[in-house]
Amino acid sequence: MKKLFLIPTLFILLTFAFQCESVDLVEATIVKTAPLAADGCGWVIEVEGEQYKAKSLSEKFLEDGLKVKISYKQLDEIYQCGMIAGQGLTYIEIEKIKKA
Repeated sequence: MKKLFLIPTLFILLTFAFQCESVDLVEATIVKTAPLAADGCGWVIEVEGEQYKAKSLSEKFLEDGLKVKISYKQLDEIYQCGMIAGQGLTYIEIEKIKKA
């Protein structure tokens, strides 16, 4: 009788565990632009042709042209950089990142 209870319970737990890991990852590229002092934006992340500034990015991903897969949340903050006043990059919060 215990085995009959154990099998459905195990199935439910495994199903829930895999659903929690299910995060949509998108392809992105780490890009090194000029430093802020030289009218650049420093390290940025390019996703589908758009550049964003990560709130935090681990040093192990600071490699120009590095292909990564990320899940992220777009924030309502702008990182002011570049030559043209008033323009900048939207901040993102990286939820998950791994090398592609």
